[in-house]
Amino acid sequence: MSSSRLQNLPQELRDQVYDKLALPDKSSMLKTCRSIHFEVSPLFYKEVIFRMQIGVYLVIYPGAPAIRPPPQPTQHKLQNLDMFWDLRGNRVISAGYVKSFQWISSIHRKRCRIFFAWDCPPAPYHYGTHLWKALRTLTEFETVEFRVRHRDYRRYLWCDPAETGLVESSRDDFRSMGPLYDALRIALEPTLGVAVLHGDEDGKDHRLTFHPRRQ
Repeated sequence: MSSSRLQNLPQELRDQVYDKLALPDKSSMLKTCRSIHFEVSPLFYKEVIFRMQIGVYLVIYPGAPAIRPPPQPTQHKLQNLDMFWDLRGNRVISAGYVKSFQWISSIHRKRCRIFFAWDCPPAPYHYGTHLWKALRTLTEFETVEFRVRHRDYRRYLWCDPAETGLVESSRDDFRSMGPLYDALRIALEPTLGVAVLHGDEDGKDHRLTFHPRRQ
């Protein structure tokens, strides 16, 4: 259907057409014309997840997560954010990337997931004032979720951080990850609300979840 014929449909029918499109098709529709871009944009950003990597070992290849925050116009539309955070990186610079997002309180954002990667049990110097100040800016998300994972940096240096950050190894038990989860809970509950630690029946797939907008 050409753009002109589509635009001749009533608004409610156009919305139904847009809503049934897959995410790549919605992305293509954004490039057709200004009026369709305006109509499809809210549906596109409701689904799309902006993926960003922070820290020392940044993965650079076509399709890899971004290494910088998006431009402000895009920031204002984002509703879903995944951050892959190397805890060995410079804490001030890493925190600055998060704080550089210009969150607008009038926008209801959906979910932010943060995957902390480490190659040894997290120590107190991995987190502190700069980290907490950055994470306290995430109050406009409906859900803020933290996952701590082990990564073999030498083996996975050129792999997608989504692949290594989402998979637990035999070293990932709660005893090794617990200190960071405890620190996150204590530092962020006053700002992001009560946290809940989830886990599978076998004691794996731990994640600490906040719901800031329920406060």
